[in-house]
Amino acid sequence: MNTNTRSLKDKAKKLYREYEAIYTLINAMTVSIKEKMCRTYAVIEKLDRTKLRNFIQDTQKEVSKLRHLYGVKRPNTEIVELLESAERSSGSLLLIPKNILRIFFSHYEKALPDFNAYPEHTRIGIDVGIYREFQGSVEIYLLEAVLFENMCALFNLTKERHVKTILQTDSKKSVKTTSALSQATVTQAFNFIEAYLNGLSFNYCVKKTDLDDKTRTFLTEWDYTKNKPKYISLRDKILHYPRIIRGVEHPPLQESNCDEIEFVVSRAKIIRDAIVHASPLPNLHTLEPDKERIIYSLKFEEVEQVVDNVISLVQKIEMLIYGNTKRLPWLHKREPDGFFHERVFD
Repeated sequence: MNTNTRSLKDKAKKLYREYEAIYTLINAMTVSIKEKMCRTYAVIEKLDRTKLRNFIQDTQKEVSKLRHLYGVKRPNTEIVELLESAERSSGSLLLIPKNILRIFFSHYEKALPDFNAYPEHTRIGIDVGIYREFQGSVEIYLLEAVLFENMCALFNLTKERHVKTILQTDSKKSVKTTSALSQATVTQAFNFIEAYLNGLSFNYCVKKTDLDDKTRTFLTEWDYTKNKPKYISLRDKILHYPRIIRGVEHPPLQESNCDEIEFVVSRAKIIRDAIVHASPLPNLHTLEPDKERIIYSLKFEEVEQVVDNVISLVQKIEMLIYGNTKRLPWLHKREPDGFFHERVFD
């Protein structure tokens, strides 16, 4: 094989790799298309110079077409590097945040119609041709939505066991399992609302690039001067993240005008802290084992209150900031039967 032919084959493979990279990142790759592309790389090795030139010309056109259609903003070499990252994901999807994909594509909504409506920290699952059988299916991951589903799943299990406990048809082991599930549900409720608040903060910081250091430190929980974390309490996040995003002087929602905040930062937080920071030490003022007592006496009705208030508070904050809850199509209250509907887990 002469040098010219080898050079053409290398160029053809490089171009086809760039085509594969764009095609994969717009989530158009399937198992069968991946197999076909693998065969194409082998075919390239058998082409003569004339066919190689034709192949290169055709591939260049396809790459240019894709770049124009989806508004590819970065060089093909960077697109290939992103593909290689996906291929190194060890058989799993590469989860790329929306705000990163926007650096690479101007029109990703042509690949994913609802793309522009997603929060900036939404992660898009990139499949290199391992799982997807048919085009059109894309895996979307949103942290607060996942934690909400976890909370709902735990709550439904807790309620199922609670009903059996009332009917005295459960074993001692099952009763203890109900207690464990109750505690896990409360903890997960707090994980959910904090993830939601942190998501609000992240989205605001991504879009608002001219924040002063004090505000950015507060929103990101990172002291940029000292280069270390500076953690913010849940109450401060609930009060001040909406205030900052709305650009007002005082918190629009606070304990005095929002029953959900009053409950979450008081009784609910006491329950959550007793579970997360469990201790047999007594209250120094009353000498009563308050934390330990809460763990032993947590009632299912209190679990219901925690879950319901957290959901209602998230809805109120969302309405305050955006005027609607269209960003949260996954957020649902409990059904009349007291359980979360199956659609929560779709």
